[in-house]
Amino acid sequence: MVDPISLILIGIGVSAVIVLKFWNQILRWSSDILFPWVEKYMPGAIKDVRLAFDAVDKVATPLRRAVKQAWQGVRNYLLKQVMDFSRKTSTLNSYAWIRKTTTWLIRALESGERVPVKVETTSTVEWEEVPDDVREEFLRRNKLKGSVDVTELRDKELEQVEVVG
Repeated sequence: MVDPISLILIGIGVSAVIVLKFWNQILRWSSDILFPWVEKYMPGAIKDVRLAFDAVDKVATPLRRAVKQAWQGVRNYLLKQVMDFSRKTSTLNSYAWIRKTTTWLIRALESGERVPVKVETTSTVEWEEVPDDVREEFLRRNKLKGSVDVTELRDKELEQVEVVG
């Protein structure tokens, strides 16, 4: 069973990858290539094409801002999260892996005091759920363990996001 913090991080991560990472590239491509092409070969459609991009931008840009703001809110309580992967060898399914998620967070007590807490969860995951770099290390070098610092990865992804406007 996946813990709630992991679900939040996965949701934020998926949204960030799709919207945050590619929207500026899509806008750059449309401005540099698509719009000039439509103006040259389909001049009657340029207004509709621009209106379509404007409509998507009215959703994408606020979503980009919301994802960044949500992550900043999560980081007020989430100190660090690391996922360690190790190959499960005591099974017929040699591609099953153990994922140990260690989360350090700030918990507010009823007294109002904020204290750091360490939460560990362990689950068995299939090959497809193991991060690409861990799978690559296993296949190329027979490395049976790998680790992902989720907070560092998400922080870096969001540092690269420009929110214009």
